[in-house]
Amino acid sequence: MKKETMIAKKKQNLSEENKLMAKALLQALDRSYYLKSLGFSCFDWQIDVLRSPAKRKVINGARQSGKSTVVSAVPAHTARFYPGSISIIGAPTENQANETMNKVIAFISRDPDYPELKKCSTEEVELSNGSRIIVRTAKSDTFRGYSCPRVIILDEASRIEEDAYTSGARPMLTDNPNGELYLISTPFGKEGFFYEAMNDTSGVWSRWNIRSPYTVVGTGTEAHLEEYMSSDEFESLGENRGIKNYFSPRHKDLSFQSEQLTEMGIMQYRQEYETLFIEKQGQVFSYDEIQDMFVNTKENLLTIERRALNTGGKSDSHPISFAV
Repeated sequence: MKKETMIAKKKQNLSEENKLMAKALLQALDRSYYLKSLGFSCFDWQIDVLRSPAKRKVINGARQSGKSTVVSAVPAHTARFYPGSISIIGAPTENQANETMNKVIAFISRDPDYPELKKCSTEEVELSNGSRIIVRTAKSDTFRGYSCPRVIILDEASRIEEDAYTSGARPMLTDNPNGELYLISTPFGKEGFFYEAMNDTSGVWSRWNIRSPYTVVGTGTEAHLEEYMSSDEFESLGENRGIKNYFSPRHKDLSFQSEQLTEMGIMQYRQEYETLFIEKQGQVFSYDEIQDMFVNTKENLLTIERRALNTGGKSDSHPISFAV
């Protein structure tokens, strides 16, 4: 009887060990499972992003749609499960960079089995397993020079200067097949690398669009919100463009969204919550007009110059010219 009891206990111990090993493996392979094991509840779009094997991801998300979960969870997960790895997060301002690091540290604190922190500041976290998480203001002279980072995230990418992307982030992917690049933001005009990535149709980027389920109808004092379309219709619309469309679960409250519309105005609401790329105010020539210049330069020069004269644009004795 004693022998049978010992055998039963060994089997039980092996079973518990197997469960722990299976859990650890799932945590390492599935970021969304890792979050769930720490008590987080993820939205469907977050699970989709976290499980995607794509190396180039761009997320066009409404304000407060849950982008920060991705920003903090991905580097924290990478640092734990890929010893010796480097994860870099870029933000447009110093205050935002500090706030981003606070979110990363808060996320790490939820994991009781996380490696020991050897260094912990507003700019860098270093773990006992050799991994580092670095947060920087994404400027042309500060966001460069790191060798083979496993993860690069540009938070509020539409507000980050172009050179920080072209001369900072992109070169760090050289000879770096495991490197993941995330561009995460709300829109900010029809220009810049974030806009270009979100509208790229070459297949290089995996694209997500997370917006309010409501749209502005009417103008002026008559403006109000109505349901945009069904989730199935919105999803189908995205599939036709190669974009994964989701309505934000955090923006279902019509009353609060209407309040935001009143406070923000139509144009800002459409940008911040409908995730639309809108021409910046005061811009004489639209993005599309400028792009058309490269299709038929001579004809469009005349058209654009006439429009400049009619709208107060400067075309006096200085002819408009574009390099082709």
